[in-house]
Amino acid sequence: FPVTINRLGKVFGGLTTGVNGLLVGNDTYDYNGQTIIQNCSFFRFDNVVLCAKNTWRTKFIACTISTGISNIFYAPSGILNSGESITFSDCQISDSNNAPFTVACSNFAIGFIGSSVLNTRLVISGSGSVVSIEGMSNFENPNAKNYYRFAEVTGAGARLIISYSTVVCNTPAIQ
Repeated sequence: FPVTINRLGKVFGGLTTGVNGLLVGNDTYDYNGQTIIQNCSFFRFDNVVLCAKNTWRTKFIACTISTGISNIFYAPSGILNSGESITFSDCQISDSNNAPFTVACSNFAIGFIGSSVLNTRLVISGSGSVVSIEGMSNFENPNAKNYYRFAEVTGAGARLIISYSTVVCNTPAIQ
């Protein structure tokens, strides 16, 4: 059955190592994975969004995901039966703690549509994984104080696709 979380409000953690925010997925193999998370905000966790096995067809709509210790979003290597069609529509993904958006699981497919990714590195190390930033999205580093790579794509056959979007370096001297 589909799961919809709408207007949960703002969920704050204590920025404590080992305390994760939203867990996406399900231990049950027959879980159908039709999850919509809409108009919600998640802040100040170790892994702000953590993927488990059977993470698929999850839609984030008009959400804010911000301020992590280890990761803003983490799809760890080796999780089973995961990665099909994870989308962020009209969302803001941001961090000032240097916590990345990490896709380490193989064959994950993530799309940003009309979303902003601010001060957040994309790390794509899962083989065959793809992250697509499209549809008037914005990838930017406002108020950046230090150099960092906007994206690191190291997985065999992994891809980062940016189309119909902007990539903005606000402090060119540090980049």
